[in-house]
Amino acid sequence: MILIDFDLLAHRCYRAMDHLLSSSKQPTGMEYGVMRALKYLPKRIDAKAMKVVLCFESIGKRKTPVWYKEGRKELEKSFYSRKQLLIQQLKQVYHWSMEKGCEADQLLYSLSKEEKLSYILTNDSDLYQAISDSTILVKAHENQLFYWTKEHLFEKEKVWPWQYAFLKTIRGDRTDNIPGILGLRKVVGAEIARYTWNKYAKNGMDGLKALERSLLEHEYLYRKDIFERVEFFIENYLETCYNLINLDKKVEVELHEPGGQSIQSYLDFLEIKSLTFCEEKEF
Repeated sequence: MILIDFDLLAHRCYRAMDHLLSSSKQPTGMEYGVMRALKYLPKRIDAKAMKVVLCFESIGKRKTPVWYKEGRKELEKSFYSRKQLLIQQLKQVYHWSMEKGCEADQLLYSLSKEEKLSYILTNDSDLYQAISDSTILVKAHENQLFYWTKEHLFEKEKVWPWQYAFLKTIRGDRTDNIPGILGLRKVVGAEIARYTWNKYAKNGMDGLKALERSLLEHEYLYRKDIFERVEFFIENYLETCYNLINLDKKVEVELHEPGGQSIQSYLDFLEIKSLTFCEEKEF
């Protein structure tokens, strides 16, 4: 099964290709780019894959703090209406999943645990948590695909997938405006994440409590000013950040079958007559 982060794909195509116009001067680059990617990328990832699943971001998102994803550039309103129309069409062709209050990364994570072999197509680092013996993360960059296994993740980040939520919680994430512990060295963060799992979480302790205990037990690794930041982070941000990042939760996710209706009239409206001329090497 190939799981695709639709919203990330749509955003990338919108930014990179929406200069393409129809004969009536209507932008169609986002729609064209998404459909071209969906036609050819799954074949490049796994030619034998029988099922492609699109994971859509919920319109009614979960409650989050005001600073979460603050500062992101707003897209034009027309993008969102076009995206919703595109989603309705793609539901007729592909398996899909969308759950109220769920972001796409939670859907991708949960669905990946239900299959013997899954590929997740996304550039969202939160999904490093989903990597396992049976789940491979695929990142696309400059016409190339990069396959992330658990061994590759450890080589790059010095933590295993089941330890990654601890690392990202204390390191933070600029993309989502999640604050971390300023000045904490990368090697120290990885050591704390590994310690949190090996000492506490692996033996059944709640992950949040385990991480708080580990941060305090590593006081000897910090300068005085860093320890003050650690205490401030624990008091003001730790619980919220961990809950935002951690994907290992019990979530009921439903997988929907394709609707089966023709989308030819939609393709005609976009003036997309054929995608067969696009060669795989273009990606």
